[in-house]
Amino acid sequence: LMERKKVAMVTADTYRIAATEQLKTYGKIMGIPVEVADSAEDISGILAKYKNMDLVLLDTAGRSPSSDEQLEELKHFISRTQADEIHLVMSATTKYFDMIRIIERFGSAVPINRMIFTKLDETRYYGAILNLMNNFQIPLSYYATGQNVPDDLESPEIQSLAERITR
Repeated sequence: LMERKKVAMVTADTYRIAATEQLKTYGKIMGIPVEVADSAEDISGILAKYKNMDLVLLDTAGRSPSSDEQLEELKHFISRTQADEIHLVMSATTKYFDMIRIIERFGSAVPINRMIFTKLDETRYYGAILNLMNNFQIPLSYYATGQNVPDDLESPEIQSLAERITR
Protein backbone atom coordinates (compact mmCIF):
# COMPACT_ATOMS: atom_id res chain seq x y z
CA LEU A 1 0.00 0.00 0.00
CA MET A 2 2.92 2.35 0.72
CA GLU A 3 4.08 1.69 -2.85
CA ARG A 4 0.60 2.62 -4.15
CA LYS A 5 -0.01 -0.84 -5.56
CA LYS A 6 -3.51 -2.13 -6.19
CA VAL A 7 -4.17 -4.79 -3.57
CA ALA A 8 -7.09 -7.08 -2.78
CA MET A 9 -7.57 -9.74 -0.11
CA VAL A 10 -9.47 -13.00 -0.43
CA THR A 11 -10.23 -15.20 2.53
CA ALA A 12 -11.26 -18.82 2.57
CA ASP A 13 -11.24 -18.92 6.36
CA THR A 14 -14.93 -19.47 6.90
CA TYR A 15 -14.25 -21.89 9.77
CA ARG A 16 -12.93 -19.57 12.46
CA ILE A 17 -15.60 -17.47 14.12
CA ALA A 18 -15.46 -13.86 12.88
CA ALA A 19 -12.34 -14.47 10.74
CA THR A 20 -13.97 -13.01 7.65
CA GLU A 21 -15.27 -10.01 9.58
CA GLN A 22 -11.79 -9.36 10.96
CA LEU A 23 -10.25 -9.30 7.49
CA LYS A 24 -13.08 -7.16 6.16
CA THR A 25 -12.34 -4.67 8.94
CA TYR A 26 -8.63 -4.61 8.00
CA GLY A 27 -9.61 -4.15 4.36
CA LYS A 28 -11.90 -1.25 5.23
CA ILE A 29 -9.14 0.42 7.28
CA MET A 30 -6.67 0.01 4.42
CA GLY A 31 -9.18 0.89 1.71
CA ILE A 32 -8.84 -2.40 -0.17
CA PRO A 33 -11.48 -4.91 -1.25
CA VAL A 34 -11.94 -8.17 0.64
CA GLU A 35 -13.82 -11.12 -0.82
CA VAL A 36 -14.88 -14.39 0.81
CA ALA A 37 -14.39 -17.69 -1.01
CA ASP A 38 -16.81 -20.16 0.52
CA SER A 39 -15.39 -23.04 -1.53
CA ALA A 40 -12.56 -23.94 -3.88
CA GLU A 41 -15.01 -23.54 -6.74
CA ASP A 42 -15.48 -19.85 -5.86
CA ILE A 43 -11.81 -18.95 -6.06
CA SER A 44 -11.39 -18.87 -9.85
CA GLY A 45 -14.18 -16.34 -10.32
CA ILE A 46 -12.96 -14.16 -7.47
CA LEU A 47 -9.38 -14.15 -8.77
CA ALA A 48 -10.62 -13.33 -12.28
CA LYS A 49 -12.44 -10.33 -10.82
CA TYR A 50 -9.13 -9.01 -9.44
CA LYS A 51 -6.86 -9.98 -12.32
CA ASN A 52 -5.78 -6.34 -12.79
CA MET A 53 -4.55 -6.01 -9.22
CA ASP A 54 -0.83 -5.82 -8.51
CA LEU A 55 -1.21 -8.13 -5.51
CA VAL A 56 -3.95 -10.45 -4.30
CA LEU A 57 -3.43 -11.90 -0.84
CA LEU A 58 -5.25 -15.15 -0.20
CA ASP A 59 -5.88 -16.27 3.37
CA THR A 60 -6.72 -19.93 3.91
CA ALA A 61 -8.14 -21.47 7.03
CA GLY A 62 -5.69 -22.94 9.51
CA ARG A 63 -5.38 -26.65 8.93
CA SER A 64 -4.20 -29.53 11.07
CA PRO A 65 -1.08 -31.23 9.73
CA SER A 66 -2.50 -34.46 11.18
CA SER A 67 -5.61 -34.43 8.99
CA ASP A 68 -5.14 -35.97 5.55
CA GLU A 69 -8.63 -34.76 4.64
CA GLN A 70 -7.87 -31.13 5.54
CA LEU A 71 -4.54 -31.22 3.70
CA GLU A 72 -6.30 -32.61 0.65
CA GLU A 73 -8.87 -29.77 0.84
CA LEU A 74 -6.02 -27.25 1.03
CA LYS A 75 -4.26 -28.86 -1.93
CA HIS A 76 -7.49 -28.75 -3.95
CA PHE A 77 -8.03 -25.10 -3.03
CA ILE A 78 -4.45 -24.00 -3.81
CA SER A 79 -4.47 -25.87 -7.14
CA ARG A 80 -7.16 -23.44 -8.35
CA THR A 81 -5.18 -20.30 -7.50
CA GLN A 82 -2.01 -20.39 -9.61
CA ALA A 83 -0.31 -18.73 -6.63
CA ASP A 84 3.08 -17.12 -7.17
CA GLU A 85 4.08 -17.71 -3.56
CA ILE A 86 2.76 -19.83 -0.72
CA HIS A 87 3.68 -18.71 2.79
CA LEU A 88 3.38 -21.16 5.68
CA VAL A 89 2.48 -19.33 8.90
CA MET A 90 3.59 -20.89 12.19
CA SER A 91 3.78 -19.77 15.79
CA ALA A 92 7.32 -19.34 17.12
CA THR A 93 6.09 -20.98 20.33
CA THR A 94 5.53 -24.33 18.57
CA LYS A 95 7.93 -27.11 19.57
CA TYR A 96 10.79 -27.54 17.10
CA PHE A 97 10.00 -31.16 16.18
CA ASP A 98 6.35 -30.21 15.66
CA MET A 99 7.50 -27.41 13.33
CA ILE A 100 9.48 -29.95 11.30
CA ARG A 101 6.42 -32.18 11.03
CA ILE A 102 4.22 -29.22 10.04
CA ILE A 103 6.59 -28.23 7.23
CA GLU A 104 6.89 -31.81 6.02
CA ARG A 105 3.14 -32.43 6.04
CA PHE A 106 2.12 -29.12 4.46
CA GLY A 107 5.03 -29.31 2.04
CA SER A 108 3.76 -32.67 0.82
CA ALA A 109 0.39 -31.06 0.01
CA VAL A 110 1.39 -27.66 -1.40
CA PRO A 111 4.69 -26.08 -2.50
CA ILE A 112 5.80 -23.87 0.40
CA ASN A 113 7.90 -20.95 -0.86
CA ARG A 114 8.26 -18.91 2.32
CA MET A 115 7.63 -18.96 6.04
CA ILE A 116 6.09 -16.43 8.40
CA PHE A 117 6.48 -16.76 12.16
CA THR A 118 4.05 -15.24 14.63
CA LYS A 119 4.25 -14.75 18.39
CA LEU A 120 7.95 -13.91 18.63
CA ASP A 121 6.93 -11.80 21.62
CA GLU A 122 5.79 -14.97 23.42
CA THR A 123 9.09 -16.84 23.36
CA ARG A 124 12.75 -16.22 24.13
CA TYR A 125 14.11 -18.94 21.85
CA TYR A 126 14.49 -18.22 18.15
CA GLY A 127 17.08 -20.77 17.01
CA ALA A 128 14.38 -23.03 15.57
CA ILE A 129 13.60 -20.40 12.94
CA LEU A 130 17.19 -20.36 11.72
CA ASN A 131 17.41 -24.16 11.79
CA LEU A 132 14.22 -24.55 9.77
CA MET A 133 15.34 -22.00 7.20
CA ASN A 134 18.63 -23.84 6.85
CA ASN A 135 17.31 -27.41 6.89
CA PHE A 136 14.40 -26.85 4.50
CA GLN A 137 15.87 -24.03 2.42
CA ILE A 138 12.69 -21.99 2.83
CA PRO A 139 13.25 -18.26 3.29
CA LEU A 140 11.60 -16.24 6.03
CA SER A 141 9.39 -13.49 4.65
CA TYR A 142 8.07 -11.90 7.85
CA TYR A 143 7.75 -12.35 11.56
CA ALA A 144 5.31 -10.88 14.03
CA THR A 145 6.50 -9.52 17.37
CA GLY A 146 3.05 -8.68 18.74
CA GLN A 147 -0.58 -8.22 17.80
CA ASN A 148 -0.50 -4.65 16.48
CA VAL A 149 -0.96 -4.81 12.72
CA PRO A 150 0.99 -3.66 10.82
CA ASP A 151 3.41 -2.23 13.41
CA ASP A 152 4.46 -5.60 14.84
CA LEU A 153 4.97 -7.27 11.46
CA GLU A 154 8.64 -7.11 10.49
CA SER A 155 10.68 -8.05 7.47
CA PRO A 156 13.53 -10.26 8.62
CA GLU A 157 16.79 -8.38 8.74
CA ILE A 158 19.93 -10.40 9.41
CA GLN A 159 21.07 -8.14 12.24
CA SER A 160 17.69 -8.10 13.98
CA LEU A 161 17.25 -11.86 13.71
CA ALA A 162 20.84 -12.49 14.87
CA GLU A 163 20.27 -10.28 17.91
CA ARG A 164 17.11 -12.18 18.81
CA ILE A 165 18.84 -15.56 18.49
CA THR A 166 21.91 -14.59 20.52
CA ARG A 167 20.08 -12.55 23.16
